[in-house]
Amino acid sequence: MFTPDQITLLRRLQGNWPKYLHLMIDEQNRPNLAGHPLADELLALSRSERASLPFFTPNRPDRIIWLTIAPDVEELQSTMADLRAWLLPSFGWEDEPPIVVTGESSGPLSEVLRALSPAGYFRWWTMRAEFNRAVNKLRALRNLQQSRPAHAYARPPSLFDLRQQYDVALLTGDAEAAQEAIDGINLHHLDTAANTCFMQLRLWENFREYERIVTHPQLAELVRLRMPHSIRLVVIRGFHAYFLAPLEERRDIQSAANVYAERVHDWLTGLLELCRPSDGIEARRCIGYKAWLLQDGNQAKQLRKDYQDDVLDQLLAPLALPETLQPSIQDCLYNALRRGDWRAVQEAGQQLLLEEVEGEGSVSREYVQGVLRLSLEFHANPGLRELLGKSLLPSATIPAPVAPQTWPDFVARIKEKEWSSADCFLVLDNRPSLGDLSLPELSKVVEVLEELLTDPDIHCDQTGHQLVLGSLPVIIKDFLLDPEFPRPYLTNVYRQLLQLWCGQKRGSASPPDANLVLTLAEAVMRLDSTSEREVAEVIRDWWTARRARAMLPFLLSGLDILSELTAERIVTESLWVDGAALIRLDPLAFSLGERQLWRVIGSRIGLDENTIDDFLGIESASENEAPDPLTEANFKKVAIVSLREEAAQAAAALIGQRTKAQVVVVSETHAGIQTASAKTADVILFVWASSTHAVYRAFDSVREKLSYVQGKGAASIVLALERWLMKQ
Repeated sequence: MFTPDQITLLRRLQGNWPKYLHLMIDEQNRPNLAGHPLADELLALSRSERASLPFFTPNRPDRIIWLTIAPDVEELQSTMADLRAWLLPSFGWEDEPPIVVTGESSGPLSEVLRALSPAGYFRWWTMRAEFNRAVNKLRALRNLQQSRPAHAYARPPSLFDLRQQYDVALLTGDAEAAQEAIDGINLHHLDTAANTCFMQLRLWENFREYERIVTHPQLAELVRLRMPHSIRLVVIRGFHAYFLAPLEERRDIQSAANVYAERVHDWLTGLLELCRPSDGIEARRCIGYKAWLLQDGNQAKQLRKDYQDDVLDQLLAPLALPETLQPSIQDCLYNALRRGDWRAVQEAGQQLLLEEVEGEGSVSREYVQGVLRLSLEFHANPGLRELLGKSLLPSATIPAPVAPQTWPDFVARIKEKEWSSADCFLVLDNRPSLGDLSLPELSKVVEVLEELLTDPDIHCDQTGHQLVLGSLPVIIKDFLLDPEFPRPYLTNVYRQLLQLWCGQKRGSASPPDANLVLTLAEAVMRLDSTSEREVAEVIRDWWTARRARAMLPFLLSGLDILSELTAERIVTESLWVDGAALIRLDPLAFSLGERQLWRVIGSRIGLDENTIDDFLGIESASENEAPDPLTEANFKKVAIVSLREEAAQAAAALIGQRTKAQVVVVSETHAGIQTASAKTADVILFVWASSTHAVYRAFDSVREKLSYVQGKGAASIVLALERWLMKQ
């Protein structure tokens, strides 16, 4: 069945066809194609696929003009490549111009061709005497394509790439990309079920989906596994936040204690054995509830002595039990080893070394030193390493290699190609933060990392290269999670990390990778006005390495930053024109909001309205008449949560124009009046990279309204609202 537009095209074309090509079209728009020379092309047209149709020109009777149409720009480009391989220029030639872009033609078929081939159409010609040969070539091409077997094999992604995607997605607040990485690992069976389960728990905690943690279908098996301490704390924080925190906020401590006894204790009692009050307020309070339930007077007394906490005081003050006999230091060491509690092993072992405990049942000094050296591979402790370094034990008796305990040690191990030892450092539970280093030490670590990433010998060693590359997002994470990011004295470090990340990941179409580029780029530009051209070139390099429609959101966000922070108009304008050229191929494939944002940024960099219309391929007048999904959504209130108030206000103005809704901006660092107002909005646009965790916690009760914004600029905020609406 042909559509009305297809019938209109056929009637117009066959007006110039020879009589033997004329079609009989019935009242139901069904042409008779039996035995027709162009039957294959006409059937493809009826299925809205690529098709090439002739037009016999009266003014040039020796020529035939062929029109090749396709449903989208990718299909049109593929068809052009096939024609150049099969027909052009041996049996036909490209017309001048070969591509007619939608909207440029003004003939009687312009509207029909716009509907059938939105990206434009391809014009080529043959001699009239070569008509049959051209038809046969088109038929052979189509027959070959139809007989080509489908490629069922797809190369599975590497575990390294998926893990890095996961880490970067968590860092940039992209929950969907992180979940895709986990699903990819599970689909291809690249890692153990336990490890992917740990990744899932980290994802849920990162986005405060605590209900999913406490209702995990394999939770009973999970809490019995030997797990990293960080995952143990994820589970504890999940139970505390879901069951206990709401009652604590209402100061109903007795009810919280009862809920702990009924709903929490049986799940967490084994995990709490391996925790310390210093592991955070959630772990500390759960230990307090456990002491209350088990009537542990020693633990209660110690908690109240070491920590000022109203909840613990109210809970444990009535608990006055006689102190019980404490186990010996040797027993503490053995019990900690049995449980795999490396922190307790280190505490007991150091005490044994320092006090040189002797007597019946005491362990040898050599044994304690060996155990402590082994513990450093699981729990970083630079002070313990220094203590062992002063030991009189001969180095020949060291039982195993010791994991690095500091970042300088880590890069030194990599330079020595001690891959397994260095890898242990990246997964240590208590890995030291880069923020603890002095600026010279920090600069040295980044410089050595840069040297290693550009070392051809490292590139030839897959294990070494993956280890060095895998450490890069770990390093960046330490800086981005800094509450004071960006710090002015670290500008050069941020610049180095930006160059390193772009150098290693340029060409990636992963949104988290691109968002990391924009976050570092903006930090550098805001801190150093002399870096404008350098950062603009970084954004240009990232775009040109993968100039495709999928990268247009990155380019739009990059232009948003550049147009706001730089006076360097040459690069900015050229990038805008480059992106607009892709939009022009098929403007209607982009949302109204995207096209409007391209207009806003075009105006910001100094282009007039007519120029913008020409580049985008659609006039602003027709834009205004098009239905707007945001307007039709009838939002009453929209909230934007971001510490970048200027960008948030710009986004609020754009959203307000399109929705007529009340748009509130939350720029608080702690939950207050603005946050309370935002909770009543229809949708809350949360700018992940420019908000505090304290404010994020305040939205736990309205989690379904949250839309996470990838990026910080106005463009990112508006596009996040459109994506949220489409999902609803």
